[in-house]
Amino acid sequence: MKKTDNKSNARLKNVVVMILAAIVVIGLLSSSAIKLATATYLMQSSKKVNTGIPLIDNYVNDQIDNMTQQPATQAPDTTKAPDTTKAPETTKAPDTTKASDTTKAPDTTKAPDTTKAPETTESTTSEQMLIAGYQSVLKSYNDVLTSNKVAGHRPGFTKVTERSFEKNFWTSIFAGKADKEEGVANYLAGGTVTVEKGAQTDALGLNNVKYASTLDHTNYDTVKAAVSSASKQNVIMGYVKNVTSGEVVHGYNKDAVTGEIEYIFDYNEADYELSKEIEAVRVQISFNDETNPVPADKNGKTDSFTASVFPVVTGNQVLVAADRYGATKADLTYTGCSVDMYYNNETAQIYSLTQYVNYDVNVEDGHLNLGGTVSETNKYSNFIY
Repeated sequence: MKKTDNKSNARLKNVVVMILAAIVVIGLLSSSAIKLATATYLMQSSKKVNTGIPLIDNYVNDQIDNMTQQPATQAPDTTKAPDTTKAPETTKAPDTTKASDTTKAPDTTKAPDTTKAPETTESTTSEQMLIAGYQSVLKSYNDVLTSNKVAGHRPGFTKVTERSFEKNFWTSIFAGKADKEEGVANYLAGGTVTVEKGAQTDALGLNNVKYASTLDHTNYDTVKAAVSSASKQNVIMGYVKNVTSGEVVHGYNKDAVTGEIEYIFDYNEADYELSKEIEAVRVQISFNDETNPVPADKNGKTDSFTASVFPVVTGNQVLVAADRYGATKADLTYTGCSVDMYYNNETAQIYSLTQYVNYDVNVEDGHLNLGGTVSETNKYSNFIY
């Protein structure tokens, strides 16, 4: 039995040697190939190889030395079939499928977290900051006008009102007569009002009651509903004088920082010369549309932003003027209303104020809906303190 085993070992060694030799000859000598052959040989015997080929003998014997120096228990690591196939671990359905963990709707879908109210919050915060800016401008406007109604600080000024009435086809049938009425005609004609310094007057047409609490955050929605835009900036007002008549007018604005000039009206520089420049604060406020605003009551209270800023006409007033023509209902929608004011930030003295008021009139006479648009501009100037 022993002789047969020895012969088998000898044949195996010869086979290993032949394989190694073939690998060298065909240029396929690689670490993985030799290790495989060496491992096979070592499974049968740990004796050194002596093929007569130094390159093979030295390399294989070095591998034998390295392998024999490792603990015998490490052999499973070199062949490591159990690890590479290791079906129980790689298939491990409970871990990879783990429906309860991977589907975990609250974590993966988590709509509230991915849409993340922070985005909504950020948007809301940005809008609130914008409205807060509007409130700041409104407060500046209110503070200036309020101080100009206080005894001892009431200025003299000139107010010029211009109105026009644009009629549609149906209105031309109905209001073609109404606007010939003396009261209506006088209203549309506008006019000029001069107020003496120190006089108590309602000519500014402002009760200011809506502005007392505009910085209160509870008025956020109110301001948002009432104001479409508002701005406040430092400017230099340039006054020019007509060379011939000597009339001084507000000719241009100059940016207080960049020096960029914006012409207020188109004038021929040959006819005008620089008169003076004044540092000022300019506030501009545009209001959202409002239908049938109600003027302030005797206590100065109103729920209308429009009526707290502008002198308004009511539907009832229109009905009185059109009553003889059978009018039964009148609605007025104020649209595109705005203010533009320049003032001294330190003294609250007003340099100029302009109100732009437009309202659409819709009148019913039981048969037809008739309409038109009244455009009004109120210019306050020549303030004397």
